Amino acid sequence: MKASNALQRCVVIMVLMSYPLQQIHASVDFAISRWALVTGAILFSGLNVCIKMAIDSMTCLSHECCIDRSQQTDVMKDMIKSLRSNVFGQELAIQKIDNIIRRYQKGQDRIRNSKMFLFVGDIGTGKTYTASLMGHHLFPHGQVSQLIVFIDMISILDDNNNDYHRANQWLTDRILQLSQLCYAGVVVLERWNEVSLSQFNIFDAIIKDTTDQPNRMKIRRMTFIFISTLGSQEINNATIAAYKNRLTRGTFPDRKLYYKLAQLIRDKIPQFINFDNLFDIIIPFLPLQREHIKQCATKAISTIDLSQQMKMNLTETVANSVSYYGSDELLFAKWGCKRVYDILSTALQFD
Repeated sequence: MKASNALQRCVVIMVLMSYPLQQIHASVDFAISRWALVTGAILFSGLNVCIKMAIDSMTCLSHECCIDRSQQTDVMKDMIKSLRSNVFGQELAIQKIDNIIRRYQKGQDRIRNSKMFLFVGDIGTGKTYTASLMGHHLFPHGQVSQLIVFIDMISILDDNNNDYHRANQWLTDRILQLSQLCYAGVVVLERWNEVSLSQFNIFDAIIKDTTDQPNRMKIRRMTFIFISTLGSQEINNATIAAYKNRLTRGTFPDRKLYYKLAQLIRDKIPQFINFDNLFDIIIPFLPLQREHIKQCATKAISTIDLSQQMKMNLTETVANSVSYYGSDELLFAKWGCKRVYDILSTALQFD
């Protein structure tokens, strides 16, 4: 379908560009010579465009990288719908992701190049799971797609004997390799707050909105998701304060929290110091409550062959086994869904 559409566009382009050639026959000899040169140049340019479109389309037929633009809006809608169904207690984060995607689609964002998301929050709140779900909807092969790369910054250093120069070269090569494989590849960077990112000059090309950065053009259409626990205590405190003021999870507009998170991020990534729309791409993941823990447990045991009553009892057991903090009325889980799966696994083995 994509190759056919591309060839159809080529035919239209060539017909339009050949129109001046049809008019030449009615002109005098001098005009014929002049217009022949102009028309030849136009046709040559048009032919190059058609060849490139045909090559891109043929690549799309055998490669999962390409997304039909006519279906892109539906893909993004399905992605947001999936996030709302599978990521519990993160209405605020999902709404911000939806807003960022809409801005990019409409071309309203000042950063016209690589897309960036900064996922911050405590362990087990759904940051990595959200990133994997986004990839699942962006590419046909889903979460096992080779076009989605998860990179643990601590592991990079460990694998390179804590040599920042070697680690930087490895990361640069890996990102450029993905950019050659797919112009729309997704890179998920985990635990970036635990290393000195100023030592990785590839981030100049990723973040800075200038065309003179090395490799900037090669990665300009890629998506980068930064994941860390940076600012988790600030997020947890702000969430408790918001609940005491009867604000809901999906709406509390704590600008002070964003200021704190932005400062923490700029301290860790100097390239963000002059990044104008940093507030817009910070996505805080809030601590989960008991109801969200039960939702995680319910989903995890939904495919297990147990009676409904046993499933309900198991869900309560898991919810009671999780450690909480806060007042009796406002209990927040310390670990989130990752802890739920560990408890559930142990409970099932015991049974």
